[in-house]
Amino acid sequence: MPQITPDSIETSTAYVSWAEFLGSAYAASLALVCLAVWLHAADSLIVATMLPSIVAEIGGAALVSWSVSIYEIGSIVAGAAAALLTMRHGLRGPMSLSAVLFGAGCALSAISPSMTVLLVGRALQGLGGGGLVAMSFVALGVLFPRRYAARALAVVSTFWGISAFLGPLIGGFFVEYASWRLGFWFFAAQAFGLALWIALRGGIAQPAAVTEMDRFPVTRLALLCLAVVLISLGGVRVEPLSTTLYVAAGLFCLGWFFWRDNAAGETVCCPPRHWTRAMPRARHC
Repeated sequence: MPQITPDSIETSTAYVSWAEFLGSAYAASLALVCLAVWLHAADSLIVATMLPSIVAEIGGAALVSWSVSIYEIGSIVAGAAAALLTMRHGLRGPMSLSAVLFGAGCALSAISPSMTVLLVGRALQGLGGGGLVAMSFVALGVLFPRRYAARALAVVSTFWGISAFLGPLIGGFFVEYASWRLGFWFFAAQAFGLALWIALRGGIAQPAAVTEMDRFPVTRLALLCLAVVLISLGGVRVEPLSTTLYVAAGLFCLGWFFWRDNAAGETVCCPPRHWTRAMPRARHC
């Protein structure tokens, strides 16, 4: 374990100017993380301004509300799985895969002949976007030294707000001067470019050690997804009985998810097979 000295503490907490940070060798890493955040934040709202044109061309007005719900469901599931994926496989593979999923979803939405196909594309966009933004915040602690962490977080947080603000404006631009399909292609090109950038870039963290871990929590993620779907169904057509039943069922699934997740967390420290040199008992129990 490296020895902590007063000099190292002073270095990690010393004031860092914006000029120093933006002119450092970490500027490219910052741009990569900001692009990932931009794709998720902007695309989550761009459809809001394109929906009237989409419905006018391919129909499916009854499914309009799902264009947002499906995206958010995918984002929640991917965000919940991102930590385990990065622990098992590092950042490069999962983050590249997230960008590819996002790009594939945008491409599928761009060529969709019906609202049903577009919703499949939106689900892929949600999975990819949720994974990208979750892993972007993981990357802040991995790609940047501690003394730059505050500056990097400030830039990413600001960029999130800017992206969310520009998303509807960009959607309106494509509707007014081009087509909504071109808007999806615009984001698909960026996502595939990001995937290639991540795959080829050096310095993207890989797993520090191979450890024996629990199986991938498919059941827990399915419960979480089902909970969000049921609650969303309750808002599609608001009626006293059906809405109450859908919401109650969704809350039940959500509670079941938390119960299973808590139980799984408690058992990690118990079986001897889980203890490796990289996971000492004293640290986890």
